[in-house]
Amino acid sequence: MPDNTRAQETLQSLQPIQGLMEKLVKINVGPKDSPELQVSAAEFVLEGLHAHKRIGRNEERVFIAGEKQPKPAEKRSFEREEPFRGRRPFN
Repeated sequence: MPDNTRAQETLQSLQPIQGLMEKLVKINVGPKDSPELQVSAAEFVLEGLHAHKRIGRNEERVFIAGEKQPKPAEKRSFEREEPFRGRRPFN
């Protein structure tokens, strides 16, 4: 969106983004607040998601969601690398 776009128009273009308005409620910005405050909070959330590499942004300042990276397989704590030998006997 161009920087000179009215807040109400920007807010209408942000409404279709899935889950964005629900995130605004978590930072105490709701639908009863002014459009300027809602747009500002939405930009704050989008910039935060970009900073944590949850979404990307190209040169036209358009945010895009990246593919979710698979988690590496974790080794269970009860598995041992070496075979279990047991305790040493007392002499």
